[in-house]
Amino acid sequence: MGQGAMVIFQFSSPADLSVVYLETLAGDVYVEDVEQVKRCNVAFDRIAHAALAQKESAALIAAIIKE
Repeated sequence: MGQGAMVIFQFSSPADLSVVYLETLAGDVYVEDVEQVKRCNVAFDRIAHAALAQKESAALIAAIIKE
């Protein structure tokens, strides 16, 4: 990952499995394998947990612009 966008498609029907869309240097990929989708969900959760809140992000960006 880290090469482009990652979108996790989760559907309301339990019969429909989640799908992950990845943009990579080799091209766009749709991941349907359940274990790989789980790994993408874990990665997304870790990134979301590490991310700053919206106000903190805006303050950081403003501080960097001033430098």
